[in-house]
Amino acid sequence: MSMNAVPNGPPEPGKQGAPLAGGAGPPHDFALDRRLTVLETRFDTIVPILATKADLGALRLEVEKIRSELLGKIDAEGSGLRGKIDALGSGLRGKIDALGCELRGEMSELASDLREEMVMLRNEVHATLMKAMMWFGALAITVIFSFVGVFIHFSNQVSNQISHLSARLPVITAPLTPTPHRPVPDGSPPTQR
Repeated sequence: MSMNAVPNGPPEPGKQGAPLAGGAGPPHDFALDRRLTVLETRFDTIVPILATKADLGALRLEVEKIRSELLGKIDAEGSGLRGKIDALGSGLRGKIDALGCELRGEMSELASDLREEMVMLRNEVHATLMKAMMWFGALAITVIFSFVGVFIHFSNQVSNQISHLSARLPVITAPLTPTPHRPVPDGSPPTQR
C-alpha cells in the first residue's frame, strides 16, 4: 500500500454531507477529514525518523572514515600480496633457471651423443665406400687385364698364323726390283725410265 492510499471504507451513515456545527457553509466531508488525519499521522511518524543535515554530515564523516580504513586495508593487503607475488616470482624464476640448466645439460649431452653417432656413421659409410671402391677397382682391373689378355691372345694367334703362312711360302732369293716411284733400299735414287 502506498503512502497516499488511505483505506476508505463505506461512508458512515448519517455523516455524509452533514453541515458543520455552525450551520453555515458547504456540507462537511468526513472522508476527507479522515484521510487528512491518516496523512498527518503518517507525516508525524515519518518526519522524526528522516535524516537531518547533521545526520547527513555525520554519515558523510563515517563513510569517509570507512573509506580511509578500507583504502588502508587494501594498501596493506596489496603490499602483502605484492610481497607474496614477488616471493612466488622469485621461486618460479629459480625453478625456471634450474629447469633451464637441466634442459641445457640434457641438450648438450644429446648433442654430444649425436656427434658421436654421426662420427661412427661417417666412419661406417667411409669404410663401406672404401670397400665398394676396392670392389669396383678390382672389377675394373679384372676387366682391363681381361682385355689385355684377349689382346695378347689374339696377337699370339695372329703371330702364329703369320709364322705358319711364312713357313708354307717359298723363300725368295732374288733381289726385288724397285718400283719406279719407290726408293731403293740401299739409299740410291730411283732409276728413271
